[in-house]
Amino acid sequence: MTGYLNANNIRIFDFSNFSQPLTEQIRANAQRIADENGIEIEFIRKLRAFRKDDRIQEIIQKTGKTQGLVHIFSAPDSSKSKICIFSASRDLSGGKQDV
Repeated sequence: MTGYLNANNIRIFDFSNFSQPLTEQIRANAQRIADENGIEIEFIRKLRAFRKDDRIQEIIQKTGKTQGLVHIFSAPDSSKSKICIFSASRDLSGGKQDV
């Protein structure tokens, strides 16, 4: 990343301003995807508060949804926020999952 910033004459201190438009596009797209699939984005305040895999299994048991988009997490990160999208690409009822 540093090489890209240097090649494009962007100071590392300006990265936040440089990346803000893309960050907003990612957030807006994640919200659009959540709305289209009838799910909410769950904000995680503490990254190690629980195991995401266990939470996904709870959601699968509650909703019965084992294919397609299952859940979206948003978590704090050193670069402001991170969005994790969990999508099941095959039947999860047998205990196997692709996320």
